[in-house]
Parts: sequence; structure tokens; C-alpha cells
Amino acid sequence: MKKYIYFIISVSLFILLLFVNSELPPFGSGENTSYLNNYVVKKYVDDVLDDTGVLSSIAAILYDYRGFDTLGEATVLYTSVLAVAVMLKNEKNITLDILKALILKP
Repeated sequence: MKKYIYFIISVSLFILLLFVNSELPPFGSGENTSYLNNYVVKKYVDDVLDDTGVLSSIAAILYDYRGFDTLGEATVLYTSVLAVAVMLKNEKNITLDILKALILKP
């Protein structure tokens, strides 16, 4: 009985996804101009060279404007790898294999 309920929920969510997707403008059509009226985008584009001294706006946004956010994401990833290694501490061979696969990527 649970399988039927899960199936009905999955199908209804899929239909909802198709309906929402049909309301979006076509990719690359230029109909979505909400980003043009956003003051944050204008500030990033206009003031990136004066604020950071970096020619690449992508690098300036990632490492200067959003540096703490990027550092936080790296910390979360490192902590998750460390947590998996600690949980598998009793099985040393598995822990070493996981660490080699995640960190060294042979």
C-alpha cells in the first residue's frame, strides 16, 4: 500500500514540475529581465574594478565579495570528510581507502 502512495506522490510532483517548467521563459530568450533591475548586479558590474582591483569580475565576486561564504563552504566540505573518516575509524582499511579517494584522487 505504501508503494502506491509513494507512486502517487511522485507522479503528482512530476506533473507539478512539468507545469511549473512550462511557465518559464525559453532558455536564452531574453524575456527574463529581472536581473537588470537589481541594484546588487549593477554594483558588482560597475564597481568591481574600483573596489577590488581585479579585472575578472567572477574572481572578484567569488574571492573578494563572497570570500567568507567560499571559506565556509570549504569548511563544511572538509568537516564532512572528517566526520565520515571518524565514523569509519574502527575499520581502518575502509577509512584509508575513503580518505585516499576523496583527498588524493589517484
